[in-house]
Amino acid sequence: MDMHRPKPLEWQRLPSKVWPGMDKASWPPCDANFDNTVSNRPARYEGEVCNLEVYGKIHPSISGTFYRIMPEPYHVPFVENDVWLNGNGEISSFRVKNGTVDFKQRFVKTEKVRVETMENRALIGKYRNPWADLVDFADRTMAFTGNWVFFPLVPVECFVDKLKEGGNHQTWTDRPHCVGLLPRRGAKSSNIKGPRHFFQEPQFVPRHPGAAEGDGHLIALVNSFDEMSSELVIVDCDGFERHAAVAKLPDWLRPGFHGN
Repeated sequence: MDMHRPKPLEWQRLPSKVWPGMDKASWPPCDANFDNTVSNRPARYEGEVCNLEVYGKIHPSISGTFYRIMPEPYHVPFVENDVWLNGNGEISSFRVKNGTVDFKQRFVKTEKVRVETMENRALIGKYRNPWADLVDFADRTMAFTGNWVFFPLVPVECFVDKLKEGGNHQTWTDRPHCVGLLPRRGAKSSNIKGPRHFFQEPQFVPRHPGAAEGDGHLIALVNSFDEMSSELVIVDCDGFERHAAVAKLPDWLRPGFHGN
Protein backbone atom coordinates (compact mmCIF):
# COMPACT_ATOMS: atom_id res chain seq x y z
CA MET A 1 0.00 0.00 0.00
CA ASP A 2 1.39 3.36 -1.04
CA MET A 3 0.35 6.32 1.13
CA HIS A 4 1.94 9.50 -0.24
CA ARG A 5 0.73 11.87 2.49
CA PRO A 6 0.87 10.38 6.03
CA LYS A 7 -1.90 11.50 8.35
CA PRO A 8 -0.68 13.76 11.19
CA LEU A 9 -1.68 13.05 14.77
CA GLU A 10 -4.32 15.75 15.01
CA TRP A 11 -6.36 14.08 12.25
CA GLN A 12 -7.13 10.93 14.17
CA ARG A 13 -10.60 9.89 15.32
CA LEU A 14 -11.04 12.58 17.97
CA PRO A 15 -9.26 15.57 16.40
CA SER A 16 -10.17 18.06 19.13
CA LYS A 17 -9.17 15.88 22.10
CA VAL A 18 -6.46 17.14 24.48
CA TRP A 19 -4.05 14.33 25.35
CA PRO A 20 -2.48 14.33 28.87
CA GLY A 21 0.82 16.18 28.95
CA MET A 22 0.40 17.56 25.43
CA ASP A 23 -0.72 20.89 24.03
CA LYS A 24 -4.05 21.06 22.24
CA ALA A 25 -4.01 19.66 18.72
CA SER A 26 -3.80 22.12 15.83
CA TRP A 27 -7.23 21.04 14.61
CA PRO A 28 -9.80 23.72 15.61
CA PRO A 29 -12.63 22.67 17.99
CA CYS A 30 -15.30 20.74 16.10
CA ASP A 31 -16.92 18.38 18.60
CA ALA A 32 -20.32 19.94 17.90
CA ASN A 33 -19.87 19.79 14.13
CA PHE A 34 -20.82 16.49 12.51
CA ASP A 35 -19.14 17.64 9.29
CA ASN A 36 -15.67 16.77 10.63
CA THR A 37 -16.17 14.10 13.28
CA VAL A 38 -17.13 10.46 13.63
CA SER A 39 -18.25 9.13 10.23
CA ASN A 40 -17.31 12.37 8.46
CA ARG A 41 -13.81 12.63 9.86
CA PRO A 42 -11.27 13.55 7.15
CA ALA A 43 -8.79 10.99 5.83
CA ARG A 44 -6.51 13.38 3.86
CA TYR A 45 -4.39 10.91 1.97
CA GLU A 46 -3.44 10.10 -1.59
CA GLY A 47 -2.50 6.54 -2.37
CA GLU A 48 -3.22 3.30 -4.12
CA VAL A 49 -3.89 -0.29 -3.16
CA CYS A 50 -3.61 -3.07 -5.72
CA ASN A 51 -5.89 -6.10 -5.60
CA LEU A 52 -8.26 -5.24 -2.77
CA GLU A 53 -9.53 -7.98 -0.50
CA VAL A 54 -12.69 -9.26 -2.24
CA TYR A 55 -15.41 -11.37 -0.64
CA GLY A 56 -17.75 -13.19 -2.98
CA LYS A 57 -17.40 -13.27 -6.74
CA ILE A 58 -17.43 -10.35 -9.16
CA HIS A 59 -19.41 -11.14 -12.30
CA PRO A 60 -17.11 -11.33 -15.37
CA SER A 61 -19.31 -8.84 -17.24
CA ILE A 62 -18.23 -6.08 -14.82
CA SER A 63 -15.12 -4.48 -16.30
CA GLY A 64 -14.33 -0.79 -15.99
CA THR A 65 -13.59 1.97 -13.50
CA PHE A 66 -15.94 3.30 -10.84
CA TYR A 67 -15.20 6.95 -9.97
CA ARG A 68 -16.41 9.05 -7.06
CA ILE A 69 -15.44 12.45 -5.63
CA MET A 70 -15.51 13.78 -2.09
CA PRO A 71 -14.51 17.01 -0.31
CA GLU A 72 -11.32 16.57 1.75
CA PRO A 73 -9.34 19.32 3.53
CA TYR A 74 -5.87 19.49 2.00
CA HIS A 75 -4.69 21.42 5.08
CA VAL A 76 -5.96 21.74 8.64
CA PRO A 77 -8.80 24.34 8.75
CA PHE A 78 -8.10 27.59 10.57
CA VAL A 79 -11.65 28.22 11.82
CA GLU A 80 -13.86 26.38 14.27
CA ASN A 81 -16.64 24.15 12.96
CA ASP A 82 -15.63 24.48 9.32
CA VAL A 83 -18.13 22.89 6.96
CA TRP A 84 -17.76 19.74 4.90
CA LEU A 85 -18.17 21.59 1.59
CA ASN A 86 -14.98 23.61 2.11
CA GLY A 87 -12.82 20.57 1.47
CA ASN A 88 -10.76 20.21 -1.69
CA GLY A 89 -11.96 17.80 -4.35
CA GLU A 90 -10.47 14.33 -4.12
CA ILE A 91 -11.21 11.58 -6.64
CA SER A 92 -11.35 7.88 -5.82
CA SER A 93 -11.19 5.24 -8.53
CA PHE A 94 -11.91 1.52 -8.37
CA ARG A 95 -10.64 -0.42 -11.39
CA VAL A 96 -12.62 -3.63 -11.76
CA LYS A 97 -11.21 -6.25 -14.11
CA ASN A 98 -11.15 -10.06 -14.18
CA GLY A 99 -12.69 -10.31 -10.73
CA THR A 100 -10.16 -8.02 -9.04
CA VAL A 101 -10.37 -4.42 -7.79
CA ASP A 102 -7.53 -1.86 -7.72
CA PHE A 103 -7.95 1.38 -5.78
CA LYS A 104 -6.38 4.81 -6.39
CA GLN A 105 -7.06 8.20 -4.81
CA ARG A 106 -5.74 11.66 -5.70
CA PHE A 107 -6.51 15.29 -4.89
CA VAL A 108 -7.59 17.47 -7.80
CA LYS A 109 -4.69 19.88 -8.24
CA THR A 110 -6.73 23.08 -8.45
CA GLU A 111 -5.39 26.61 -8.20
CA LYS A 112 -6.55 26.66 -4.57
CA VAL A 113 -4.51 23.54 -3.78
CA ARG A 114 -1.49 24.97 -5.60
CA VAL A 115 -1.56 28.22 -3.62
CA GLU A 116 -2.25 26.50 -0.31
CA THR A 117 0.64 24.14 -0.96
CA MET A 118 2.96 27.10 -1.48
CA GLU A 119 1.73 28.67 1.79
CA ASN A 120 1.55 25.28 3.57
CA ARG A 121 -1.74 26.23 5.21
CA ALA A 122 -5.46 26.55 4.51
CA LEU A 123 -6.45 29.92 3.01
CA ILE A 124 -10.24 29.66 2.73
CA GLY A 125 -12.60 28.39 5.37
CA LYS A 126 -16.01 28.70 7.00
CA TYR A 127 -19.00 28.97 4.69
CA ARG A 128 -20.34 32.52 4.26
CA ASN A 129 -16.93 34.07 4.61
CA PRO A 130 -16.44 37.44 2.81
CA TRP A 131 -15.54 35.62 -0.42
CA ALA A 132 -18.44 33.12 -0.45
CA ASP A 133 -21.53 34.95 0.74
CA LEU A 134 -25.10 33.88 0.03
CA VAL A 135 -28.45 35.66 0.02
CA ASP A 136 -30.30 34.77 3.20
CA PHE A 137 -33.31 32.66 2.24
CA ALA A 138 -33.55 30.12 5.06
CA ASP A 139 -37.04 29.61 6.53
CA ARG A 140 -38.61 31.93 3.94
CA THR A 141 -38.57 30.20 0.57
CA MET A 142 -38.05 26.57 1.55
CA ALA A 143 -40.55 24.02 2.88
CA PHE A 144 -39.41 20.83 4.57
CA THR A 145 -41.40 17.79 5.59
CA GLY A 146 -40.36 14.59 7.27
CA ASN A 147 -42.89 12.51 5.35
CA TRP A 148 -42.34 13.19 1.66
CA VAL A 149 -39.54 14.04 -0.76
CA PHE A 150 -40.48 16.22 -3.75
CA PHE A 151 -38.45 15.86 -6.98
CA PRO A 152 -39.20 18.21 -9.90
CA LEU A 153 -37.68 16.63 -13.02
CA VAL A 154 -36.83 19.53 -15.32
CA PRO A 155 -36.68 18.51 -19.01
CA VAL A 156 -33.01 19.29 -19.60
CA GLU A 157 -30.27 16.88 -20.65
CA CYS A 158 -26.51 16.85 -21.04
CA PHE A 159 -25.12 15.53 -24.33
CA VAL A 160 -21.41 14.68 -24.38
CA ASP A 161 -21.14 15.13 -28.16
CA LYS A 162 -22.52 18.68 -27.92
CA LEU A 163 -20.09 19.48 -25.10
CA LYS A 164 -17.18 18.34 -27.27
CA GLU A 165 -18.39 20.74 -29.96
CA GLY A 166 -18.44 23.61 -27.48
CA GLY A 167 -22.17 23.53 -26.78
CA ASN A 168 -23.95 24.25 -23.52
CA HIS A 169 -23.75 21.82 -20.64
CA GLN A 170 -27.53 21.64 -20.28
CA THR A 171 -29.90 21.49 -23.24
CA TRP A 172 -33.67 21.92 -23.10
CA THR A 173 -35.64 18.96 -24.45
CA ASP A 174 -39.23 18.54 -25.68
CA ARG A 175 -40.15 16.09 -22.94
CA PRO A 176 -42.91 17.18 -20.54
CA HIS A 177 -42.06 18.43 -17.08
CA CYS A 178 -42.36 15.61 -14.53
CA VAL A 179 -42.81 15.56 -10.77
CA GLY A 180 -41.68 12.71 -8.53
CA LEU A 181 -43.12 12.21 -5.06
CA LEU A 182 -41.48 9.77 -2.63
CA PRO A 183 -41.92 7.42 -0.87
CA ARG A 184 -44.05 5.47 -3.33
CA ARG A 185 -43.21 1.82 -2.73
CA GLY A 186 -46.50 0.12 -3.54
CA ALA A 187 -46.41 -3.52 -2.49
CA LYS A 188 -42.64 -3.91 -2.82
CA SER A 189 -40.56 -4.65 0.25
CA SER A 190 -37.72 -2.55 1.66
CA ASN A 191 -34.18 -3.56 2.56
CA ILE A 192 -32.85 -1.09 5.13
CA LYS A 193 -29.44 -1.94 6.55
CA GLY A 194 -29.91 0.15 9.67
CA PRO A 195 -28.27 3.20 11.28
CA ARG A 196 -24.79 1.66 11.43
CA HIS A 197 -24.20 1.73 7.66
CA PHE A 198 -24.28 4.53 5.12
CA PHE A 199 -24.99 3.53 1.51
CA GLN A 200 -23.57 6.13 -0.89
CA GLU A 201 -24.91 6.83 -4.37
CA PRO A 202 -24.87 3.71 -6.56
CA GLN A 203 -24.06 3.22 -10.23
CA PHE A 204 -25.98 0.75 -12.41
CA VAL A 205 -23.96 -1.58 -14.66
CA PRO A 206 -25.92 -3.52 -17.35
CA ARG A 207 -25.22 -7.24 -17.46
CA HIS A 208 -24.40 -6.92 -21.17
CA PRO A 209 -24.89 -4.22 -23.86
CA GLY A 210 -28.29 -5.57 -24.93
CA ALA A 211 -29.60 -6.27 -21.42
CA ALA A 212 -33.16 -5.39 -20.51
CA GLU A 213 -33.84 -2.45 -18.23
CA GLY A 214 -32.80 -3.29 -14.68
CA ASP A 215 -30.84 -6.41 -15.69
CA GLY A 216 -27.40 -5.94 -14.20
CA HIS A 217 -25.60 -4.89 -11.03
CA LEU A 218 -25.45 -1.91 -8.68
CA ILE A 219 -22.05 -0.69 -7.46
CA ALA A 220 -21.72 1.66 -4.50
CA LEU A 221 -19.44 2.61 -1.65
CA VAL A 222 -20.75 1.67 1.81
CA ASN A 223 -19.47 3.06 5.11
CA SER A 224 -19.57 0.96 8.28
CA PHE A 225 -19.82 3.11 11.42
CA ASP A 226 -18.99 0.20 13.73
CA GLU A 227 -15.71 -0.63 11.99
CA MET A 228 -15.06 2.91 10.70
CA SER A 229 -14.23 1.37 7.33
CA SER A 230 -15.41 1.60 3.73
CA GLU A 231 -16.10 -1.10 1.18
CA LEU A 232 -17.18 -1.27 -2.44
CA VAL A 233 -20.37 -3.31 -2.60
CA ILE A 234 -21.66 -5.00 -5.76
CA VAL A 235 -25.30 -6.15 -5.69
CA ASP A 236 -27.03 -8.28 -8.33
CA CYS A 237 -30.31 -6.59 -9.27
CA ASP A 238 -31.93 -10.03 -9.43
CA GLY A 239 -31.46 -10.39 -5.67
CA PHE A 240 -31.17 -7.24 -3.57
CA GLU A 241 -31.30 -9.29 -0.39
CA ARG A 242 -27.72 -10.51 -0.93
CA HIS A 243 -24.37 -9.10 -1.97
CA ALA A 244 -22.67 -10.46 -5.06
CA ALA A 245 -19.25 -9.21 -3.94
CA VAL A 246 -17.63 -6.86 -1.44
CA ALA A 247 -14.19 -5.24 -1.90
CA LYS A 248 -12.84 -3.99 1.43
CA LEU A 249 -10.66 -0.90 1.76
CA PRO A 250 -7.95 -0.67 4.43
CA ASP A 251 -9.09 2.81 5.42
CA TRP A 252 -12.09 5.11 5.64
CA LEU A 253 -13.56 7.32 2.90
CA ARG A 254 -15.86 10.22 3.67
CA PRO A 255 -19.29 10.54 2.04
CA GLY A 256 -19.02 11.83 -1.52
CA PHE A 257 -20.82 14.28 -3.75
CA HIS A 258 -23.68 13.51 -6.13
CA GLY A 259 -22.70 11.70 -9.31
CA ASN A 260 -20.39 8.73 -9.84
